[in-house]
Amino acid sequence: MSVSSGTTTDNSGPRSIGLGAPNNAPYSEGRHVVSMAVNQDVDLVFIRMKREFGFQSPEELRAARGDLASRMRMQDAGWRYEATPGVTYHMRSDATVSGQDIVLDMVIDKLGSGKAALTMTYRNPAGANVSQLESALKARVKKALG
Repeated sequence: MSVSSGTTTDNSGPRSIGLGAPNNAPYSEGRHVVSMAVNQDVDLVFIRMKREFGFQSPEELRAARGDLASRMRMQDAGWRYEATPGVTYHMRSDATVSGQDIVLDMVIDKLGSGKAALTMTYRNPAGANVSQLESALKARVKKALG
């Protein structure tokens, strides 16, 4: 498997990007974007990322939480689940990476036959080591992709 990656940090000031803090935890400045090109099918990348980070579809939320709780969660800015099989996936949920609670926004797009682009966006929790968090996130992705 071949994976290439890049990272950007956006410190241009406050703005709402729908990535709130779990449990109202404070976040430091900056939105972090980690992009990776993967030599795997978009659907396979989706399945592996969904499993690794615990993203849940609306049906899975209803089965786990019941109808009312799942409807409330689906209205929360910290949750998103959109899927167009074979083309693109967009998921957002709480995740714990390197001991830090974050809201992880993940987009997986088809780049071509057997190739996908993976873009992960998160805000850094206050006091967290940015490079450690990013390294741990990349390591989990690479391990999950095998």
